[in-house]
Amino acid sequence: MAKQDFHSKSFKEGIEILTDEINLAIHWQRPSILLAIHKSKPEQIKAQKALEKK
Repeated sequence: MAKQDFHSKSFKEGIEILTDEINLAIHWQRPSILLAIHKSKPEQIKAQKALEKK
């Protein structure tokens, strides 16, 4: 059985906001400083992997 990724609605929204901001920076060829605060290292790794998939 394949492992399913479960992400909360707020997690998905946060990833979408970050990807939108990255895409805007690329589109307008402007630098962007983005910060994401996580409660734990595993949460940070989960977010990094989700961003890498996009």
